[in-house]
Amino acid sequence: MSKDNPLLGIALMFGFCVVAPMGDAVAKLLGGQVPMGQMLFIRFGVQALVLLPLILCTGRVWRMHGRVLRLTFLRTVLHILGIGMMFTALMYLPLADAVAIAFIMPFLMLVLGHFVLDEEVGIRRLLACAVGFIGTLLVVQPSFAEVGWPALL
Repeated sequence: MSKDNPLLGIALMFGFCVVAPMGDAVAKLLGGQVPMGQMLFIRFGVQALVLLPLILCTGRVWRMHGRVLRLTFLRTVLHILGIGMMFTALMYLPLADAVAIAFIMPFLMLVLGHFVLDEEVGIRRLLACAVGFIGTLLVVQPSFAEVGWPALL
């Protein structure tokens, strides 16, 4: 069993927080010029190029069978659809609004975790998600009337 490495976790999270918005910005710039399928292929191709060395460095055997393989496939398809919806939303929304709306994901995951996975959800988590959701509404509210339905993507 490996030891926890908080500094590595912090570095990887920092890297994600820098790279993810840049990917959204590139998708926003290219949205009207490059077909969606091509943008998704490039996005996930770059992701594979970044992750493959990390996977190889772990020295683990990455084999999946049965239920785990099916769930991983389903998660992959849903992830691709989600990124496609985000890229589509970026064609209609300002980048800041789209990213702010994406911050409701923890709230959605909490609710889904409770109802789908039967996870216990405490009052502190609910309050934290409610505060975050209210913050998102404050950011999005002035422009929702202008943008409308693409915000749901």
